[in-house]
Amino acid sequence: MQNSSDILQLDLDKVHQFSMEHNLTINPDKTQVLLFCSDQKSKTVEDSFHLTIDGITLQHTQTAKGSLFQSLLA
Repeated sequence: MQNSSDILQLDLDKVHQFSMEHNLTINPDKTQVLLFCSDQKSKTVEDSFHLTIDGITLQHTQTAKGSLFQSLLA
């Protein structure tokens, strides 16, 4: 059975393939993963939630475009 990380990785692979077919580039060094979940869950999820582009693991972040997201689920 696939978990959400596996499903999201398959979708990310499709987006990456589409971008390559249309001469677009996704820079894995500038692409980050932003998870929306409670603080408690984020610690366990981040350890098992790894997404890659071209074999490069994307870094996790808690910010988007310079804004800090505070947990609304805490």
